[in-house]
Amino acid sequence: MSKLENFKELNGDFYDPATKGFKDGTPLSIDYNQMINPFTTNNHMSIEEARERAYAYVVKDDGIDLLKAASGSNEFKKIDVKPSKNPDGTEKKDAMGFTIYESVDCL
Repeated sequence: MSKLENFKELNGDFYDPATKGFKDGTPLSIDYNQMINPFTTNNHMSIEEARERAYAYVVKDDGIDLLKAASGSNEFKKIDVKPSKNPDGTEKKDAMGFTIYESVDCL
């Protein structure tokens, strides 16, 4: 419960019940939307998978893990992504300047 309270305190009124997503212009919305294109372009993900990955990434910094079970399974596992790194430790970027991410699921 303390993590939820901390998340709400840090992010304020972030949820839009009409769209069932982040309110436009909030920090979570901005981070989320900046990740969709790199996931679909660099990782060749469907828009649905890109949205799932973006949600998982933007809420994990606040201590919230997104879990998923395979169809027909009751075993939930963590969905995670992280920025890909160059040998010098900097984040890899695509030609548009977007960070390239890699999946690091616990599936």
